[in-house]
Amino acid sequence: MKLLVTTCICITLILLMLFLFRPNSQLDNDQHSVQTALMATKESNDRNSQVLLTETQEQSLNSTYSNTVDNYKGLTNQEKLIKLFTEKKEPASIILKLLQEGILQADDILRRGDNSNHYTPLYAALYLDKKLTTAQFREFVALGSQVQSSPPWIRILSFQRPEIIKEAIQAGSLDDEVVISLVENTVWYNNLDAITTFYEQGYDVTVSSEQLYGILYKDEENYEDSISFFLSENIVSPEQVVDTLNAVAIARQEALAASRERKEQILERAQTVLSEQEFQALKVKMENM
Repeated sequence: MKLLVTTCICITLILLMLFLFRPNSQLDNDQHSVQTALMATKESNDRNSQVLLTETQEQSLNSTYSNTVDNYKGLTNQEKLIKLFTEKKEPASIILKLLQEGILQADDILRRGDNSNHYTPLYAALYLDKKLTTAQFREFVALGSQVQSSPPWIRILSFQRPEIIKEAIQAGSLDDEVVISLVENTVWYNNLDAITTFYEQGYDVTVSSEQLYGILYKDEENYEDSISFFLSENIVSPEQVVDTLNAVAIARQEALAASRERKEQILERAQTVLSEQEFQALKVKMENM
């Protein structure tokens, strides 16, 4: 028995020594194998965690939308539209959910009154959500939404990003006449990204004196890039720009003078009905306007 125990101890010691004093290459291989296994396990855990996180986020988002769309049940289309105007995040996603749930139909008219046939759910999404994606646009179309060629639609499309305009032209099968009108409107609204895209596609981009005046007068903070593009492509001449800037300066001076005159008239009338304290407060307020 003692011999057997002694033998076992010896064998154990020998195996231990062999393990401790084996070649470095073997040690390196074993350590590498262990590290590889650990890394593989970690990557697997990370992937599982990411999948779980994504699923949790999606469930949370769906739950949020479900709770949100429930608030639209029982409302008239006009009331739904008013409520959509109060939504602060992703109105296009909410409208899509309303369509998917059957709370809205693709051809519903959301606004009451004459000349409102253009105000469909897709139109509302284009109006309310400047971050509408091409994927969302395609989903609207898949759910039955149609692109119209009426003037209100041309105007709303004129504000959109080039990729959305492209989707709309394809989805609505808009003919050349409508697209030319769309190009003209992108100039009126100084949508430079859309203007340059149309220009690169070979469309004739022209800028009338009225359009140039409108851009320089209404969009004072954002016209420089557009004017630079128009000049570089010889769409307008330097003389046209200078003459229009002078006309805009005169118009602004006249508007300022008219504004001062209106303020003086208001103050003159107010002085007859307000107390001195109220009048002075109004005077200070109007001077700061």
